Amino acid sequence: ADFDAIEILNRFSPALYREVRADWFALLNAGWRRTGTANSDTHHRVLVGAGFPRNFVAVPDDRPAAFDTVAFCRAVREGAVVGTTGPFLRLLVNEAGPGGTVRARRGRVRVVLRVEAAPWVPVREVRLVVGGEIYAMWTAADLDTGVLRLGRALEIPVRADTWILAEAGAPLDASETPEGGVY
Repeated sequence: ADFDAIEILNRFSPALYREVRADWFALLNAGWRRTGTANSDTHHRVLVGAGFPRNFVAVPDDRPAAFDTVAFCRAVREGAVVGTTGPFLRLLVNEAGPGGTVRARRGRVRVVLRVEAAPWVPVREVRLVVGGEIYAMWTAADLDTGVLRLGRALEIPVRADTWILAEAGAPLDASETPEGGVY
């Protein structure tokens, strides 16, 4: 398996997103730590919005003039990426950000989740996923309508090594274009 990342958000197909998401979760559950990304390529002027979705990669210095290819590639390999079509997710687990590795304290981890989005970006569901299973979910009735759609802090029990991520946007069973972000 000579690859560092897998493109999770690609095209505007809810079915394809669910299929690739399931494959990625299977890799993660098998211990294959690979970074989930969004695409930003455009093949059609009409069918796909240009440069959409986006990846945000956490690098030590994000000034364009200071771009460091080695640091960027390291960040992608380590999972320091947020892929999104609009909502911006911030997830800290025991204060570690994207791609971080933490130790549970007394069988628990502290999770802080924030979901922000511009007023015109729909966020109808937010999911906190632990080891491939939805641990917590907030629906439109639970979400605010301002820029900060959700802000939560939770203590989560963990019994073994696992992975944690958050998703925001359309419900998983939606048939329309998947708007949202993965972190």
